[in-house]
Amino acid sequence: MSMIKKIAAGAAAFLLCALLFNAALAASAPLVYRVTDGEGHRLYLLGTIHVGRSDMFPLGGAVEEAYAESDILAVEMDVIRAGNLFNALRMSSAVAYADGDDVTNHLSPKTCELGFAVLGLPEQTLRMMKPAAWLSLAENLGAEYGRLDTVHGVDYYLLVRARSDRKPVVELEGLDVQMDFLNALSDEALDEEIYAVLSDPEDYGMQMRALLDAWLIGDELALDYMVNSDAGDEFYEEIIAGRNEAFLEQAVEYLSGEETVLIAIGAGHIIGETGLARQLAALGYDVEEIGR
Repeated sequence: MSMIKKIAAGAAAFLLCALLFNAALAASAPLVYRVTDGEGHRLYLLGTIHVGRSDMFPLGGAVEEAYAESDILAVEMDVIRAGNLFNALRMSSAVAYADGDDVTNHLSPKTCELGFAVLGLPEQTLRMMKPAAWLSLAENLGAEYGRLDTVHGVDYYLLVRARSDRKPVVELEGLDVQMDFLNALSDEALDEEIYAVLSDPEDYGMQMRALLDAWLIGDELALDYMVNSDAGDEFYEEIIAGRNEAFLEQAVEYLSGEETVLIAIGAGHIIGETGLARQLAALGYDVEEIGR
């Protein structure tokens, strides 16, 4: 099932979450985990949302604690160093065909027609861009309809603070690695996701806001359902579970070092059956949720 359809299936249940958001925020906080090994080593895990809005800052005390106690900030990709993500996508060799290929050979006619009409770039430019780039553009368009943006994403917020505080930042993946994961998906899987967003970007934006509200009040059950309930699906296995294996190896390596690291990556990589919190606990580490 498409991720967007999966979120829509539970949208009614999360409308209540959105309505109660302002009251609940005072009593709850985003999910943050402290991980220790019994030998004095520790790290923090924060599942982030990559888009946001200005009124969600400052974040809860647990986020502040994790940031203040960490020597290093580890993110999926340093979006500030990469520059504007939209331009970075256009310039990266991972997103454009270099052999004269055309996106119309990979996406369905209905998806191409819709993308040419609404994505806001010249058709010739879009024809050169791979389906993975189309998905990023489509999701950015949906976020705009939801009045959300990456500048107010949690990752961006932490990166700005780290630069101001001269806190070292490390990339766990980087843009090219992330695009490689997307490019590894079948054309059919990408086509389904792209069309689902482009056919109703306003609805996608509303669903993203519901996801963000669930994150802000630390509703792990809602987040897990919205993000991780398609285990076995190609999109989930490549974009979530497949990457979690590498993130877990990096987390274990950090736990053997003397510096404390705050791993701030997408919420789907922290929670759920394949998320870092449960995987590290299964390895024998002490994993404590400190957000509430």
